[in-house]
Amino acid sequence: MRLAATAFTILLMASGACAPARRSSPTPLPPAPEPAQPIPPVAAIPLTEVPGPWSLSYASGSTSYRITRTTTIEDRSGPGGRREVSGDRRQETISLTVKSPTRIIVDAVLDSLELTPRPAAADSLTPTARLSADLSDGRLRFRTDDSSSSCAPGSAILAGDLRVLAPVMPETLVKNATWTSSDSTTLCQAGIVMRSFASHTYTVLGEAGGSLAGLVQVRRISLIRGEGEGAQQQHRVKLSAAGTEMCDYYLETPTGRINTLRTEQQLDIQIENSGRVHRFAQQTRREYSVIR
Repeated sequence: MRLAATAFTILLMASGACAPARRSSPTPLPPAPEPAQPIPPVAAIPLTEVPGPWSLSYASGSTSYRITRTTTIEDRSGPGGRREVSGDRRQETISLTVKSPTRIIVDAVLDSLELTPRPAAADSLTPTARLSADLSDGRLRFRTDDSSSSCAPGSAILAGDLRVLAPVMPETLVKNATWTSSDSTTLCQAGIVMRSFASHTYTVLGEAGGSLAGLVQVRRISLIRGEGEGAQQQHRVKLSAAGTEMCDYYLETPTGRINTLRTEQQLDIQIENSGRVHRFAQQTRREYSVIR
């Protein structure tokens, strides 16, 4: 089931999941497999009747997050396909330096990482990593001159999380307001260069109640597709994927800090290796919670 592990590791980080808004239209990718079925709804958080508006103004400072992920992969290449469940728990520190109303420097540090089950090559996985990015004009640009370091597993994890934890939001939110965006990314992981495209629709659901009282909930529904090619154990490997994702942001006002983030993603993945085609269905759930 090595191909399945490769699929989830690469595509989870390279799909552009929950990437920040990008206003320009990227170059479309070639056709990918048909997307998975829509993601089922998660447990609803009660909402208040407060209509807003809510103002957002990013402030410099650091925030630590505890992140949990669970991924289920099902082999659909033929009868008797196997099913695997994996996950991880990690802690990251995200620092924002506000340079201007339209430019923010984002620094991310992977403080700890625990994989379940522990991979055979775990010793080669750097438990800590650091990555910096420039968030301006609705785009997140990674600041690194070392292309090899950006391919390291720890850096790939941070790159995926930075696209989640550094979103671009309007300065003012009003209940039921909607907007759209799209993004394209290129990222390497385990020798595979991945290109992805995602289109997003945002909706301001309102002020949350219950355990998340006082936070403003913004939901984003995304359509994702991607492709990649590279070498694995001296064999050429081609990957393609398509699917959907739902992200629920719970924002503090007026700082705009993400207090809690919950994501659900479903992908159909196709892998070509040595003339054989393997198909997988992947479902991933993640939760980001503020520690301090």
